[in-house]
Amino acid sequence: MNEFKDAFDWRLALREHRKQRAISQPEVARRSGLSLSAVKAYERGDRRPSPDALQAVIAAIGIPVEDANPIRAG
Repeated sequence: MNEFKDAFDWRLALREHRKQRAISQPEVARRSGLSLSAVKAYERGDRRPSPDALQAVIAAIGIPVEDANPIRAG
């Protein structure tokens, strides 16, 4: 098993990237085309986004490709 992948918290990574850029959850929802409830559920871990939804959130936050790869794999 890959210890990094097992220990990686993609929800925390999304939240931290979002906060570092001072982007609100409603703004992520608007930019990504997803509902606010979905964005909140993804960050809480209540729901796991589909690959397309995850890509939309990554793009909405503006996470660089090199930083997004662990999030996609998480």
